[in-house]
Amino acid sequence: AAAEASKFHNRFKRWFNKQKFGEKINNGLSVAEVFISNLPQTTSGLALSFSSLANIWFKFMEENVDSCVPVAYRSVDCTFPELPGCFDCNVENHWYKLALAFHYTCQVVCGTIGLAFLLKVFLARRVFLDEFSNPVTMTPLGLLCMAIAIVSAGKGFIGYCLVVIFSFLHLVIFLWFSYSVLAYNMLPDPSWFPNTVGIGMTSIKLWLYHPNAGYFLMSLSILSCFTLFPIALYRIYVNKKIAATVCWMIVSGPSSALYAATLMAQPTLAQEDHMDIATWKNIHVELYMPFVTLVFFMAVAGMFTSVYSLYVRWDHITQKGFSPAHVAFCFPTLNHANMCQAYRSGVDAFMSDVIPPGSFLKIVLYCYWCMVLFCGTIATFVITAKFVAHLPEWVFIDVEDEEEPPAPNETLISELIPTGDSMKQKFVSPAVLQANETGALVRVGRGRYVRTRKLTALGFEPIMNWLEMAQERDILLEYVARNPPKQRTRTLSVPGIDIDFNFGMGGGGAVWDSSHSGRARANTGF
Repeated sequence: AAAEASKFHNRFKRWFNKQKFGEKINNGLSVAEVFISNLPQTTSGLALSFSSLANIWFKFMEENVDSCVPVAYRSVDCTFPELPGCFDCNVENHWYKLALAFHYTCQVVCGTIGLAFLLKVFLARRVFLDEFSNPVTMTPLGLLCMAIAIVSAGKGFIGYCLVVIFSFLHLVIFLWFSYSVLAYNMLPDPSWFPNTVGIGMTSIKLWLYHPNAGYFLMSLSILSCFTLFPIALYRIYVNKKIAATVCWMIVSGPSSALYAATLMAQPTLAQEDHMDIATWKNIHVELYMPFVTLVFFMAVAGMFTSVYSLYVRWDHITQKGFSPAHVAFCFPTLNHANMCQAYRSGVDAFMSDVIPPGSFLKIVLYCYWCMVLFCGTIATFVITAKFVAHLPEWVFIDVEDEEEPPAPNETLISELIPTGDSMKQKFVSPAVLQANETGALVRVGRGRYVRTRKLTALGFEPIMNWLEMAQERDILLEYVARNPPKQRTRTLSVPGIDIDFNFGMGGGGAVWDSSHSGRARANTGF
């Protein structure tokens, strides 16, 4: 027995048990699961920002390095195919190597965030479905589809599969989000763009493999832009209750649509075989360029509106402090820079006879592109650094001393959802108040989910404190008393209220494990 106990594997087993490595590994896995499960949805905005940085700065290098010359997109001389346009570069140039290293680094960051969100779907399906049940918390979902599609294109068979899958998922999100905002009686605001107009960003990558499917998504993007953008633009100016983070995203609508429209300037393989170059150019000069010029001015109007809305709401956003919603200042700005490059590419390709190189207009476009690119890059790195610094407090939430918020179908505001939005209103949207009152589902341990308001943002909306929520609820109730919503016999089922996502027993808001903690439940219903 003594000889058996002195054997190496038995001594190692006793030492391992003494160190409690098994318990430490289990605790580490539990912490990792909570971290991934509670990642803010807007983190996907950082993924899209870095995927945009990867492409835009590479284009910037190609345009400004003398050893790079423009070539046809499908030319054998195209060193690094990436729409819009392509260049033949000296791969030994040190600026080329630096830009390529930066490109791949940004793509790795984007891919890492994307992988984390895929793990979140598998590890915390209930958290994901909870965010999927309200249009306010659902708004960032399309960003992940765009980011994954952008970084996956050109990565072999796996990249092809990811582009097709996430393009399809973006279409599903487009349809579900459209249904949800109709059910909540909401009117367009800029937070809708990632799930609607943003599908144009996905269409670019899908077109590389399936042109007709890419054209379909492009059409959805452009149609959504012309439908939603004018209403959202007007509502920003007349409704001061729309958050500054949401208002800034107004620039992303036309920017995504114009970037998607570049597909019309690029012939498919079938078109290249029998196209007449002179006819092709004339059609684009007469039809394509006037159209994209209109969208370009819409995008510039959106940028000026973004700056104006930030100016008039500056005091409010600075009082709120930093939150995950601040990611809204990153990707729309870089998306706008991407759009500027796409428009400049069209001007160079089809208007060179009218607007020669070195003309005043081209200099202005170049300077505007550089300004937006530099500002967007600085904003992205600063906000990313602050985001990472605050991330632990956003994912590891102590809910023990908090009264549990009501389930979505138990709130006071759930009875007021039929009120909906109006073009000009002095109250916060009922959907936003509903999201604030019910909070969000979070993971606080292995297999344990609870509902909490200890958050700093819901989607792109900074969360309200109790005093703000009470004041806004009173304003809404006063409005409803004067303008009762029309009673309709046939209405859409409201996600999270009429549609049970199984967030708890009987559709309740919290999901408990066997060790119920006994948190007090808030009762704010009628």
